[in-house]
Amino acid sequence: LGMGILKKSTFNGTTNPVAPQSIEGHAFVAIGSGDYYEIELVNLDDIDVVATLTVDGLDVANTFATDKDADGKPMNWPGYLLPAGTSMTVRGWLNTIDQSVKDNVYSFRVVELGQGAASALNARGGVGVVTVQFREACAPDGALRRSVGGETAKGEGLQEKLEAKAVQIGDNVLSTVSIRYNRPR
Repeated sequence: LGMGILKKSTFNGTTNPVAPQSIEGHAFVAIGSGDYYEIELVNLDDIDVVATLTVDGLDVANTFATDKDADGKPMNWPGYLLPAGTSMTVRGWLNTIDQSVKDNVYSFRVVELGQGAASALNARGGVGVVTVQFREACAPDGALRRSVGGETAKGEGLQEKLEAKAVQIGDNVLSTVSIRYNRPR
């Protein structure tokens, strides 16, 4: 399971993969103001997954989606389905799954800080961060696998020296890091 960034300098340009660089232990890709990009999602595993994708803290499948359910309420899409052994390219923010609509997706374009979607929506999120979470998926009448491995329990009690301190917290997430200690199977 993985993700890659494909960059192009113009809307109609050709995309090229951007190799991430490790800067202070964080993966960064060089995408500048005015550049467009797409996100490649990869599932080389043997199970189907749904990928929940956020850009600048905004849900790519739901933030600008206009689709409604049978009651006229906004749909809440769980993400993008990737069957086992497949990949897909997410080219932009979902507007609608109705393919007869000319602009059913809005491209990802980098603009100056303060001029983007997160700023326009006063969103609290990691501006400049693309995040994907993969979850196992199956047909409604299928069965999800159980994770093989361990999970963390509430262990023996400890005594820690802690204190409350008033602070101001900024809106921007500076970093998101995940470390796995077992792999679901």
